[in-house]
Amino acid sequence: MNTINDLKSESNINVFAKETVFEWKFVKIVVYKYTKGENPKEHFYEVVERTNAKKIISALTVTQDEKIILINQYRIPQGRFCIESPAGLREDDNEPIEETTRREILEETWYEPEKLIYIGQTPSSSGLTTELIDCYIWMNCKKVTNILALDSAEDIQVIEVPLSEIDEFVNEINNRVDITIDSKVLFMLWEYRKLIANIL
Repeated sequence: MNTINDLKSESNINVFAKETVFEWKFVKIVVYKYTKGENPKEHFYEVVERTNAKKIISALTVTQDEKIILINQYRIPQGRFCIESPAGLREDDNEPIEETTRREILEETWYEPEKLIYIGQTPSSSGLTTELIDCYIWMNCKKVTNILALDSAEDIQVIEVPLSEIDEFVNEINNRVDITIDSKVLFMLWEYRKLIANIL
């Protein structure tokens, strides 16, 4: 059985050059050139990098009466709807992270968050992109509006699921082919349950 101390944290892969081969409005494709160990053979890896954001945040939104607020958003790359937590881009380094998450939650849901808890960072797709997402839990959220400030190109539905029913909800989504669920939702739900178990 392995422990945390057994995990490798250093590699003999050496990235020695990067070349941007395509760049557009929000992303660019960069070819990483690297060698492995003493072998001089060159390898190439295509990586997607963002060009329009300093930081990316995602927040599990929990109401005062223990409802999980999710969004059901149509994602063009998937060709279907995806159950997600509210998320967004921090484009200004001077904007406090609390304001970024508060703004995104208000834009995508009807809720005003109260207490912010940082739970960790995760790659959005570790084999494809350099993108890292900071994950938070917003607790004691309250409904303040019925109007969503969405981009005109977005197709978003707000979903309210009682915590007591979330497992059944996730299982039903997993049995469907027309809707999928973002893995960050599962990660943050797991962390939230650990958090409330410690509180109780």
